Amino acid sequence: MAGIGVGVAAASVAVLLVVRRGIRGEGTVQELDSRVPAVFAFVGTAFAVLLAFVVLEAFQNFDKAREGADTEAVAVLQISRTADAFPPAQRDAFEGFLLCYARAVVHHDWPAMKEGDQSSSEADLWSLRMRQTMLHLDLETHLRYASFYQLQEEQDNRTKARETREVQAGRNVPAPMWFVLVLGALLTIAGAILYVARRGSALVQGALVASVAALATASLLLVVFLDNPYEGAAGSLEPVQMRRAITTLEDQQHVASTPCTATGEPLT
Repeated sequence: MAGIGVGVAAASVAVLLVVRRGIRGEGTVQELDSRVPAVFAFVGTAFAVLLAFVVLEAFQNFDKAREGADTEAVAVLQISRTADAFPPAQRDAFEGFLLCYARAVVHHDWPAMKEGDQSSSEADLWSLRMRQTMLHLDLETHLRYASFYQLQEEQDNRTKARETREVQAGRNVPAPMWFVLVLGALLTIAGAILYVARRGSALVQGALVASVAALATASLLLVVFLDNPYEGAAGSLEPVQMRRAITTLEDQQHVASTPCTATGEPLT
């Protein structure tokens, strides 16, 4: 991002120097001084307002993705604890599927979202296995009966959190919006260049144009970053909470063996 910003700023300064050399006479300077400010104010204000709305929307989607991932990890731990109320054999089988699901989320769902897909077949498989296992749980006691309904609620929370997390992978700023944003940035930079005067300081004018170009470019790159929360770049969302949930399940729960590999693929 820094390299792109510096490159655009340098290109803008180069254009500025070319424009300075092309200015001839005081009449041209006076004509520019009288017409450019009003146009530049309109273009700059319109670009700033539109950019503010897009950045706000992109940040809200980014925050929803983070919240969904954290909620999903918490729900996994809650489901594991609720399953302790059922007979050991059923509990161990169910927790095995739950652990496989958590591994699949980390090792398959996250890479799939990075590529723009919304889910992975491995995580879908273990989610289905958990639902099928719930249909055969022993509900002979009142505790198990109450725990079953608690388990259903926690499963619903997990599913909803996963959907919140996954839907952000396919959410993108529409192409027409990008066209308007890029056009606004270019016109804003061009307006700053048109303020140039041959009699002025090239250093001062170059610094002003470079500042406008760098800020406009950085703003567009910020939208790109927020619009791709699972990109894998610095600051992107990572399955940190789910990794901690996996460690807790492996260390504190009753799962002696799982029907999956360490990365969530089925053994058979």
